[in-house]
Amino acid sequence: MSSVCRKALIEIGTNSVKFLIAEKDGHLGKPTYIEDSNKITRIGEGLAGSGRLGKTPMDRTLDCVRRFIAKADALGIRDVSAVATMALRRASNSKIFVDRLKAETGLSLRVLSGEEEAIYSFYGIAPLLPGGSDGWYFDTGGGSTEFVCFENGRVIRAFSLEVGAVSVTEKFMLSQDSCGECVETALQWIEGSLEEGGLPSEKGGSFLVGSGGNVITMAAVSLAPERLSSSKTVRLSLSELDRQIDLYGSISLQERRLIPGMDSDRAPIILAGACIVRSIFCILEVKEMLVSSLGLRHGFLNTLFDGDLFV
Repeated sequence: MSSVCRKALIEIGTNSVKFLIAEKDGHLGKPTYIEDSNKITRIGEGLAGSGRLGKTPMDRTLDCVRRFIAKADALGIRDVSAVATMALRRASNSKIFVDRLKAETGLSLRVLSGEEEAIYSFYGIAPLLPGGSDGWYFDTGGGSTEFVCFENGRVIRAFSLEVGAVSVTEKFMLSQDSCGECVETALQWIEGSLEEGGLPSEKGGSFLVGSGGNVITMAAVSLAPERLSSSKTVRLSLSELDRQIDLYGSISLQERRLIPGMDSDRAPIILAGACIVRSIFCILEVKEMLVSSLGLRHGFLNTLFDGDLFV
């Protein structure tokens, strides 16, 4: 009799909804990921200015969640969990969305604290770390960036700062055509916000790991025309970051969408994402980072098999 167990997770982020299915044979080994996809729904659109979730962003996010639930159902998976991050933490009307999700899909949404989000994300990438490594890990999303300082692979400090690609894009109009003149102002604001938020309050090491949709997109652009694969180890350098920032700021939004390796749906916020990563490099005084395609959804789903870190 098979002991294989399948679970699914829906992660509702500020910019996108991610869907992960994994299976594990009893208590042996690591989970195998059999579905890992995402859809940009921008639930956090306008949140920075209004402090509220808009009806249209909530509607399209709920539609996406329903489609992912239907996919899990078609595969015979009834064990579906859902988590949410910064947009649902911050919005004054987040309860409206949480209640609608429960009423319309039956899912109970767990809104993670910033510390929880950081630690679950780190748990997702921890298997990639070289033994005994010291350094920093970050996951930058649409509404916030999570940080973990680690020593010998263990968490020393975990925290979240409300500096994300969607909010920075809206604040500095970085989705406009030929907006390079706004970049320096954006970089100064981002660096000031990160330092004010406590980066770094611990020195850590020189090893840096980054994840998140914008980081993955920047890695794909750096490799083009070669395709990015989850099995390939990719490092992103400071010089490549600067090249991409100059490129994104000097062309139109439509031209950004056509860059080889670019996720066209992510083109409006990619410049802000690159500026956030550039600022992290500057503050931590590093010249390159390891790119991870793993993150929050992988770490959280792993704990559903192995035992929740926060229970």
